Formats: sequence, C-alpha cells, structure tokens
Amino acid sequence: MHRAFRLLAVSAVLLGVTVACGPSAAARLEANKAVARRYSEEVGNKGNLAVIDEVLAENYVRHCQATGADVHGREAMKALYREWRATFPDYHETIEFSLGEGDYLAAYITVRGTQSGPMGPFPPSGKVMDCKAVGIQRLENGKIVESWVTWDNMAALAQLGHLPAPPGGTKP
Repeated sequence: MHRAFRLLAVSAVLLGVTVACGPSAAARLEANKAVARRYSEEVGNKGNLAVIDEVLAENYVRHCQATGADVHGREAMKALYREWRATFPDYHETIEFSLGEGDYLAAYITVRGTQSGPMGPFPPSGKVMDCKAVGIQRLENGKIVESWVTWDNMAALAQLGHLPAPPGGTKP
C-alpha cells in the first residue's frame, strides 16, 4: 500500500510539472510570435524605426546571403531599413504563416514594393517586386537576438527588369 501511494504521489508531481510547463512554453511561443508580428508590422510595413529599440536585442545579428555581410546591432538595422525605404517607399511584407519551437520562429513572407530608388548597382526601375522570403528568428527574453533571412533575389531582380526572365516563359 505504501509503495502504491508513493507511485501515485510521484505520478501526481510529474503530471503537475507537465501541466505547468506546457502552458508556459506555449505562452512564451505566443509572446515571441507577437514580438515578430509587431516587428514586421511596425518596422517593416509602417517604417516605425523606434520600435527596433524595443524588439531587437542590443547584440542583434541579421544573416542574409542575398544582401551581403551580416548586420550587427540596432543602429545598423535602422540604416538598412532606411535604405530599403529609399529603394521601395511602398515596401510591404505579409507573414503568410509562421511556425515556432522554443525560442525559434520561422515565417514564410511575401515581400512587395515598387523600386523607386537605386538598389546596389541597379538603377530605379519603377517596377514592382513581389517575391517570397523565409525568415528565422531567435528570441531571448522577449527580444529578437538573431535572424536568418533568405529570398530569391534572382527572381526579384528579374521582376524589376534587371535580369532576363527565366527560360520557358514562367513568371519569376
């Protein structure tokens, strides 16, 4: 009888720990998604660069093979967004869906904008870019610490008229 009681007590404790951990992990994931949505909406779509100080960690790093060297820190991200806004004043991103596990979020995004300014060596085209991107973010203590971004820059450059369209007549 004593052994059965201990087994029941241990089971109750384990069940309590499982229940206690489940909602807090889910709540943390939802809070992280809210931070990422706020970043996308306020900074990406509205150009509210002040929000960068609230959602990015001081030691933030952005990795993206399409745009070159890693971007380090909040001020560097503000400069990058200023460049994007100068190139695409109507820049808009839509999070199509996102997934998360622990402190990592992944999002499939549609990026759209009219190239009204230069983009690297490419002059303004006046054409619209509408492409897909994937972003992965790592968060700590409610702030984005690191991002990995990838997108089909060849398709985007073709849409903007800077490269020929892919063979076979398919839309880039």
